[in-house]
Amino acid sequence: MAKKTEHGIRRNMTEQSAGCSNFADVNIRMLRSFHLILIALIAIFIFAFEYLPFQDFPILLYQGFVFNQIVFHGNTFGGLFAIQPYLPPNIISMIVFGVTDLILSPLVSGKLYLFFLTIALYSGIASYLRFHIKRDHWSLLVIALILTFNLHYLAGYLNFVTGFAFVMNAIVFIRKRKLQSNILVMTIAIFIAYCCHFFALAIFGAYWIAFFLTSRDYKGLLRCTIAFLPSAVILLHYVIMQDLGGLKADPTPLSLIFWINWKLLVFYTPIIPFHQFKWVSDQPQWLLMANYIFCTAIAIWIVYVLFKLLRARSYSFILWLSIGLLAMTFLLPFFLGGVILPGERLVVFAIMNMIVLTSTLHFGRRMRQALLILICFGGISITAYNIYNFDRFNTMIAMKNIPEEAIKNPVAKREGTNGFLHYHFYDDIKNMRASPIFTTGFLVYKGPDADSAQKR
Repeated sequence: MAKKTEHGIRRNMTEQSAGCSNFADVNIRMLRSFHLILIALIAIFIFAFEYLPFQDFPILLYQGFVFNQIVFHGNTFGGLFAIQPYLPPNIISMIVFGVTDLILSPLVSGKLYLFFLTIALYSGIASYLRFHIKRDHWSLLVIALILTFNLHYLAGYLNFVTGFAFVMNAIVFIRKRKLQSNILVMTIAIFIAYCCHFFALAIFGAYWIAFFLTSRDYKGLLRCTIAFLPSAVILLHYVIMQDLGGLKADPTPLSLIFWINWKLLVFYTPIIPFHQFKWVSDQPQWLLMANYIFCTAIAIWIVYVLFKLLRARSYSFILWLSIGLLAMTFLLPFFLGGVILPGERLVVFAIMNMIVLTSTLHFGRRMRQALLILICFGGISITAYNIYNFDRFNTMIAMKNIPEEAIKNPVAKREGTNGFLHYHFYDDIKNMRASPIFTTGFLVYKGPDADSAQKR
């Protein structure tokens, strides 16, 4: 009798284990299907429209075209373009476009670059969240999609976005394989981050500094510092050689109201970019009000989570990393090395880490359900709004219905992404025409309008 009972218990345990395994397999298949749906959605964003309202995308595409002409064809456009003798921290898109232009047309290579970059950004954010939260859920994928279509992405800041995507994937790759003390691996990763964008490198460095200090792994921090030295030398050489005269901060004094407005609203700007389609669609009053309400909710959420964790003395390197990122967002000046509002570059990463911290708090079932509904509603709203404006922009370009204000004074008010700002570079590529470009990167334009180009 005892043997039969023991046999029955073992059989029940086996059946329960098989049931759990089957449930896990179903869950994995559902998540994979969800991935495919989101990737298909990304493909619609990129390939369904001939022209995309990404502000800096055309000029970066043009820089890659010029790089290709100079390096592989010896065409300097009559001496109007030259390559600088330094390696800037924002060169990745130019090199990728320049190389892919050997086998593809610039417009096709640009679309493919955007497609794979978007997938890399989405997968990097999702992987970072899943790794640090230590569980998988479809809601994390929706959050990753929302954060993918952020201000920097929609503005076409391809170098920074490429660097951010690389850094998110690299952190997970290194942590999973415990390679953070490998000087060679860290040196290569730091150099790639540098070539993408300086703020991508800053985010990468901030993560590892917080990780090593809170774990008191000072030897690891020393190895990481050694790995940073080659990129530091390259950066120092760039700063010494680069003429930053045209990138001085705006001497106009900033009022207290202006400072408070930008610093308090900086959190919703990168993650809910409803207002980033200037001249494509008007902003209804209810949408502006919704932005301010969302901004207030974000501030309350951040303060609540930080207060709860600090009060419970639940210290972790993610907590100190989040506090540091939030502090830098507020303390960084409005202009830094030609970058306007550099603190915005840190917001998406700060929000990601706040999501990780939130996962450590215990909420009731109804609260979790409400959050999931809110996340889904936000994802659907952002997706629908972006597709609508992409279609509007594409139609306006096809009908040559470009607002006169967009041509005369494109960036004076900085009220949002202006897709028309660099539109003429598409024609410059087609006609192989030299055009003044603003760049702090690898190329310099020496034509008659060079001074005005550098001041744009």
